[in-house]
Amino acid sequence: MVQGLLCIVVIYAAGAVAVQLAWRFCGRRLSGEKHYILHTLNDQRHVEWAVRSLTLFGWLSGRPVSITIVDEGSTDDTLAIVRCLSRRHELNIRSAAEADAAEIATVCAKDAKASCAETIRIRLYRPEELAKLPLIVR
Repeated sequence: MVQGLLCIVVIYAAGAVAVQLAWRFCGRRLSGEKHYILHTLNDQRHVEWAVRSLTLFGWLSGRPVSITIVDEGSTDDTLAIVRCLSRRHELNIRSAAEADAAEIATVCAKDAKASCAETIRIRLYRPEELAKLPLIVR
């Protein structure tokens, strides 16, 4: 009886892995990378959640996600949080002075892993723009 239950669990796990791998490989061919540009201004309460939400979305969907953080002069701990997150997640960090639209497009084009077919700008300090983030329960 225990062997039968173990067999069912192993088959279920193998099926889940097969579906995830198929989704990742087919999804990459069918759709390009999403590039999110997150503008921050004293967003220490939201920035970690936003970055983790985007990376989870990329992992679940099997679609690569790149994130650029553009800080517009935060005086709180936003930059410290972003630097800490950049140790675990691949983030491009820019200040508002050095990041204009042309430069961000150039950074995106130079990224060897991505084509950056779709770019989404989100200003975290505007509540109405938080709805652009995936995985938000409305």
